Amino acid sequence: MQLQIGLPLYSRRGGADQGWCSGALTFAIQQGQSDGVNLGGRTVVWLVDLPKDFVGGNGTVRIYVDDGADASQMQELEAIFTGRKGWRSSSLIQEDGHDL
Repeated sequence: MQLQIGLPLYSRRGGADQGWCSGALTFAIQQGQSDGVNLGGRTVVWLVDLPKDFVGGNGTVRIYVDDGADASQMQELEAIFTGRKGWRSSSLIQEDGHDL
């Protein structure tokens, strides 16, 4: 599975007008697999809460996978969306942030 995202975001420090940045992205996976596990038809919600701005790091990421996912799908999706495999969400949370 290749994750491609186009986000209309400004990647500059100091851009948070409230002094923090939070957001949610929903991914409806139409087709794809990871290590032989079919991920088609799954939905993932990715939440991020950053204490400063979007590129400042030190944030918290939380993912929610739809309740139709079996254990192997859940394992693969958690690995992908927390940055242990494939997509690097940790570029937003950096070394001192958290994946929940």
